[in-house]
Amino acid sequence: MIFKPLEAITLADLQRLVENRISEGKTIEYKLILPPQSNEEKIKFLRAASSIANIAGGDLLSSALVPVLHPMVLEAFAEGAF
Repeated sequence: MIFKPLEAITLADLQRLVENRISEGKTIEYKLILPPQSNEEKIKFLRAASSIANIAGGDLLSSALVPVLHPMVLEAFAEGAF
C-alpha cells in the first residue's frame, strides 16, 4: 500500500513497487486494463475493489495511467512483474 494521498504519489513511488516486486495482496491490486470490458472482468474488478475497501483500504493501480508516468512501470505490468 502506498501511504500517501493520491495527489502526492510520484513516479518514484511506482518505481519502488516495481523494483521491490510488491505483489498483489489485501491492500494492493494491479489491473492491466480499466475499465473492464466483459461481464466476467467487471465482476472480478468489483470483487477486488470491494475486497480492498472492506478489509483495510488500499490501492488499486491501473496501467491505464502508468504510461503517462513511465514506460518501465508499464512494462512491469505487461510482464506480470507484480
